[in-house]
Amino acid sequence: MTPTTLTIAARTALTPPRTHQFGLVPSVPAETITALREAHEVILVRLHNPATAPQALREWVEAINTASAVTQLIGYGVDEMVPHIDDALQLAQEWAAHGTITLTPAISLRLAYCAAIIDSVMRTAPHEVVVACAEACEAMCVGGER
Repeated sequence: MTPTTLTIAARTALTPPRTHQFGLVPSVPAETITALREAHEVILVRLHNPATAPQALREWVEAINTASAVTQLIGYGVDEMVPHIDDALQLAQEWAAHGTITLTPAISLRLAYCAAIIDSVMRTAPHEVVVACAEACEAMCVGGER
């Protein structure tokens, strides 16, 4: 299986941060946050293209699952993720029923807002939590493709 854009960005997070700052738990490095933000932007653009929407939707669902798992473990952002999980579920159901997805301007704005929430969560989460959640969600998503 070819790794997704999100998976590649998440794997970048596997490299531990260089130093601990003031004894705090190491967070995700800034360059990884930048790579994730760029990956989310690419996914959102690809969702608007019917030819790339199916793979982009899988990547988006993986991103939502990963972020949701992180929020549950760190106890921050759980409530903020709920409507976005519902949006991803609605898009997946639409794809399953019709083979297409319709992205209204309102949904597009919500997806962009969700990407910003994910980036914020990843900035505050401990590095090890993000890596563990990314690996678990990737394995779950790969297992679901059989």
